[in-house]
Amino acid sequence: MLSSRTRASYSSSAAYWSGRLYVGSDDRQVTCFDAATGTVLWTFALRYQGFSSPVAAEGRVYVGEGIHVDGDASLYCLDAVTGELVWSLPTGGHLEYAPTLSGDRVFASAGPDGVWCVDAASGKPVWHFEGPHVDT
Repeated sequence: MLSSRTRASYSSSAAYWSGRLYVGSDDRQVTCFDAATGTVLWTFALRYQGFSSPVAAEGRVYVGEGIHVDGDASLYCLDAVTGELVWSLPTGGHLEYAPTLSGDRVFASAGPDGVWCVDAASGKPVWHFEGPHVDT
């Protein structure tokens, strides 16, 4: 048995990095599991449901929060080992889908707030395309 948290519905696909799995849940958390044993290593509290699938690379986890009804969700960067917040970027929409990591940039769709491109290290916006509702 993993823990008392096993009653949550995990609502995202899992990401893998260095022997760890990261997954979002409907009880507003990102959970990190030891991939070999299933032991919960840490949890990070979100403000909204963790529907967005995390992306893990280079010792960091990038994940959005929120579902269609949430209008002020954030994109988060977490330390992959400790679960501590590295940075967050508030948006004017929900982040239902996995961010995309390319080089030193993170791209994320934020529903009615369009598409964001941010610096992966700092979380500072590089550009923001406001336009049609984007959920992919």
